[in-house]
Amino acid sequence: MADTTQVSYRGAQPGGSMSFEKRVASVHPALLTTIAIAGSLFFGVFTSKVDDPFAYRALVAIAFFAFIALGFLWFWSIYALATSRLGVPASWSIAFVLTPLVLAACKLLFGDDAASNENLPSMALRFAGGVLFIGCVWKAAEAFEIALCGKGVSVRKVAGTATLFFSIVGAWTLRERILTLVARSADTAQEA
Repeated sequence: MADTTQVSYRGAQPGGSMSFEKRVASVHPALLTTIAIAGSLFFGVFTSKVDDPFAYRALVAIAFFAFIALGFLWFWSIYALATSRLGVPASWSIAFVLTPLVLAACKLLFGDDAASNENLPSMALRFAGGVLFIGCVWKAAEAFEIALCGKGVSVRKVAGTATLFFSIVGAWTLRERILTLVARSADTAQEA
């Protein structure tokens, strides 16, 4: 049976207004690519070490948080739309906020140098950030796949989508499917 859902770039409400989640989820991949490349270039030049002044480390951590939070806002919007479509609570929403905070705290407290990775608090915080990162991407991919394909989605399909979410190519590859989710979703704001 062919999918006859019309993909709309304007939204379903009169006048083309969309919910916040729909606007963020349907951001063009070129913008996401630009943000990812700008972040990579910025943090390739501006690194922080434990010996750097705290104010400098704080500025780098704030900029890092902004770049990471933009990516997680996109993940969260897809997760929120998918859970809304499924009619289940978005119980992982807080993790999409905590992950950029934990990763920025790592950068602020321990910097980027390898020597700071040798103490237990640094390793624990970085591990927690990594687990949260992987968990959020997985939950977004899982909700996305279930919302589009139904409950019988294989772990392999979710893993493939999560891998695409990790790479910037995924924003381009999944574009039509994301717009299909946006078009199918109700125009109500997701409750966190």
